[in-house]
Amino acid sequence: MKKLVTVCCLQLIFSIAQASYTFTIASFNIRLYGIGGEWSGSFSDEYRDRWVREYLDNFVLADVIAFQEIVDRARLKALIADKFDCASYEVSSNTHQYVMLCWNKFKFNFKMVPGESNFIIDESALNKYRPAVYGILTDLDGSKLTYITALHLKALPSGHQKRKRQMEIISARLMSLSDEIPHLVLGDFNTFAQTHDLAMIKKQLLPLGLIQVQNTNLLTYRTPVFSGSFDHLFISRNINVLSELKVNGPCNLQADGLFGLKRFDDLKFYNRFISDHCPILLQVQFL
Repeated sequence: MKKLVTVCCLQLIFSIAQASYTFTIASFNIRLYGIGGEWSGSFSDEYRDRWVREYLDNFVLADVIAFQEIVDRARLKALIADKFDCASYEVSSNTHQYVMLCWNKFKFNFKMVPGESNFIIDESALNKYRPAVYGILTDLDGSKLTYITALHLKALPSGHQKRKRQMEIISARLMSLSDEIPHLVLGDFNTFAQTHDLAMIKKQLLPLGLIQVQNTNLLTYRTPVFSGSFDHLFISRNINVLSELKVNGPCNLQADGLFGLKRFDDLKFYNRFISDHCPILLQVQFL
């Protein structure tokens, strides 16, 4: 009898372990990737592949990554194709800053929401901006784990009302989903203190039961002149958070441009060869 109980307990522990999934999710805005990081650039001017790949391999060790400001989607997808598949969308503009959602293809799949013909919340683009990319993350057997919504809201303080409208549309769409699975919403929210964007976004996501993962006021955007906390992650309360939200890169380092710094810790080097945003990362677990 004792042996039977022991075997049953071991089987239960094994089944629980099999049913839990732990992974790291990240959001990363790579400034105008595909045209060299400058509005005046073209596809032939992109030179950062070597450094971007090195940085991703060493400092963005994530299973799911939401990318923003990707002008050349095919180039980024090819750069990480050995590990990731990606979902995005199509627009006619040659300088559109795409949102992409990429996942470790050896661990997960990303499926369209039932009833959708693409991976976007079309209306959230307001006919001219960046739509939210969303879908369902599953394991390789097709079991649903979580909805993920990746976004890049309208920029600049003057864009507050447009950001508010975008969030109203995104929140309403997510509220209409019927599956009883958690939500992750992340990306570049372009939150400005003077327009109280973060409070507005929290209010829009509260009916979904989503809470912000605090970043202890760390900067996620920095140049020698400007800085800000624009990149955020909101999660369902029933998602088990296994780490603090991390902001990698030089955005919160004090010694700018001093001799002896490693390349990616030097803000000027980082701004030139990677981006003006630093990636945010969080380890989570689903049971």
